Amino acid sequence: MAVDRPKPQPLRLKIEGVIGAAERIGERVRIELPTHSGLAGVAENVAAAAREADRLSRKLKRPLSLHRAPAFFLAAAVLLLGIWMYFKFFHVSILSVALPDRVAITGGQLRPNAFDASEMLQGVDAFLGIIVNIGLAFLALLGIEVMTYRKRFHELNSLVSLISMLQSNKDVLGIRDATVRAERLLYLSMCSDLLGLVSMISGYYTQENSSLLFNNLSEVIHQRCDGLKINIQLKILHAIIPPLEPTEPLKPGVTPSA
Repeated sequence: MAVDRPKPQPLRLKIEGVIGAAERIGERVRIELPTHSGLAGVAENVAAAAREADRLSRKLKRPLSLHRAPAFFLAAAVLLLGIWMYFKFFHVSILSVALPDRVAITGGQLRPNAFDASEMLQGVDAFLGIIVNIGLAFLALLGIEVMTYRKRFHELNSLVSLISMLQSNKDVLGIRDATVRAERLLYLSMCSDLLGLVSMISGYYTQENSSLLFNNLSEVIHQRCDGLKINIQLKILHAIIPPLEPTEPLKPGVTPSA
């Protein structure tokens, strides 16, 4: 007997989990790393950015939100263009044919001259101009929509730069103090987690508004986060390298043995 399995639902990112993760990281920083207020502030800003993404997502679900303007304009323009073409070329109530002097009749056939061909080309040019103007207006509306997101992506980019600055002096290579070593490893791991949350917020914007796929605002955030996370992971891997033992300076005239 066949068992009806539920159809798999498309995977979608839930921003509530990102908000909760950022708040938990901020709480851990305040408890486990109380002297690092800068990292706690970054965690709070990441949580605030996630809440802003959630608020914007709720606005996008409204029927008359700004991100629907390009689609509404394109649909209205195509509809009006179709109506105009129908009444201009296809809908005919009275057919009248005028034969000016410049049209020659030879053997029962109409032979238009160069002037008539020029008029026809002008009509085609006007039609193509309408299509081009509709396309330019559509792209302009897309640009206006992207401008509303530019500030939010700049904020995410600033968070990435701030995390990069905070982790830049937290190397573990050559650190002999076990307490300092463990503290820096924890610090670096939290920086890596925050970068992952920033990347997810950027992806959430793209998920909720697919028109952002046509620009590279989100892609820049992803690339910067991935590159910085690789750098942090390399620093963490340095922890498995034992620190070098101090060596006594060689005395004058003594050569090191092989």
